[in-house]
Amino acid sequence: MGSEHLAVMMREVAARWGERPALRYKDPATGAWQEISWTGLGEQVQAAAKGLVELGVAEGEKVGIFAPNRPEWAISDYGAQFIRAVSVPIYATNSASQAKYLVDDAEIKVLFVGEQGHYDKVKSFITSYPTPPKVVVFDGRTRLEEDDLYFQDFLEIGRQSVADGEVEARLRRASKKDVATLIYTSGTTGDPQGGDADPCQLLPPDQHGAQDY
Repeated sequence: MGSEHLAVMMREVAARWGERPALRYKDPATGAWQEISWTGLGEQVQAAAKGLVELGVAEGEKVGIFAPNRPEWAISDYGAQFIRAVSVPIYATNSASQAKYLVDDAEIKVLFVGEQGHYDKVKSFITSYPTPPKVVVFDGRTRLEEDDLYFQDFLEIGRQSVADGEVEARLRRASKKDVATLIYTSGTTGDPQGGDADPCQLLPPDQHGAQDY
């Protein structure tokens, strides 16, 4: 487990800065600004990592994130890093067909989505899959179908899990050569192509202040 790995850096920063604010965001219901401390962020990331283990995500498998910027986006991304999975961002403005292409091409195992519009797009195509990815929805106001999860329920699965040892074992195997994220960029012709970034090339959130969403 090298200190250059993104997950290790995040954990070290969370331990160092403790109750200092890590993230600020506007509550979608009230519009009021809220804060998440580094301690709170670390706890949620650990819960997300264990939740992904409980959903059967193996090392190297892909976790999609189809949502605009919000704290849950970062928590899901870091949770994937903690278990040596690979996050696949999907542009929040993508159409259903564009999202389907990425889900299919990356063979996504778990798909996080933002709100009702993203959820409806995803459900328009994954219902035909023999084995669809597990869908976890950030916005608690979204109307879900059976077997899908709200993000808070997903975190609770992680909190109740006893997979801490599995997360630690994966982190011990972590390497700066691990693929951190698979980013699809639109070229001038043809379908988007995925390119990877490794954790040693990425920086954690601002170590001296909070990241706003």
